[in-house]
Amino acid sequence: MLQVASPILLIVVLSSLLALGLAVFAFRVSRWRARAPLAICAIIFCLPAVWLFLGFHQELIDGRIRAYKTFYDHIGVGMTRNDLSALLERDYPAGGPRQRPKIVVETADHVSFCMSPEGERDPNCEGITVRLRDGHTIGKEYVRD
Repeated sequence: MLQVASPILLIVVLSSLLALGLAVFAFRVSRWRARAPLAICAIIFCLPAVWLFLGFHQELIDGRIRAYKTFYDHIGVGMTRNDLSALLERDYPAGGPRQRPKIVVETADHVSFCMSPEGERDPNCEGITVRLRDGHTIGKEYVRD
């Protein structure tokens, strides 16, 4: 029996293969009247793959996640707590379009941020954990909701 991580992945793979086959067949057909329906069907069968891609790359459609991932990308090794605060102020200015992430845990060894849901239900907490040693960052981790 075929083992797949998720039935959704099986649907995506099969529909993508079918879309590829239809696209190849559409280009091999000599009449334009036959090409158009085949090309339209190929595009329709590509939609599950697009849907899955957007599910794994939500920053392409959600500005909250895009801003939060930009903040994560700007966190560098060797930054101090003051640098993190300045970065948070720079990426999330007071009165700006995005609400500032909440600091949920702040200890000597790490700082954890939680993305503000900004009135949306999902995702309710994308997380960033910054590991510290001697007051300087030594690593970071992004935790998806």
